Amino acid sequence: MSIKVDGNSGFLNFTKSLFLIPYQVYFLPCSFYSYLIDFCSIADIMVISLLGFKRSNLPFH
Repeated sequence: MSIKVDGNSGFLNFTKSLFLIPYQVYFLPCSFYSYLIDFCSIADIMVISLLGFKRSNLPFH
């Protein structure tokens, strides 16, 4: 039973996550917003097609 332990892996991951926080703050919203825009455009297309489907099929529209 051999457990491989790197001496500074935990500290290295900690500092790496600390350094990645500004990167995520600045660059993650861009990718997140582009993902949201993609998702919203897909959702808009689905909603518009559903509304068109309902509008053509339901009598009170």
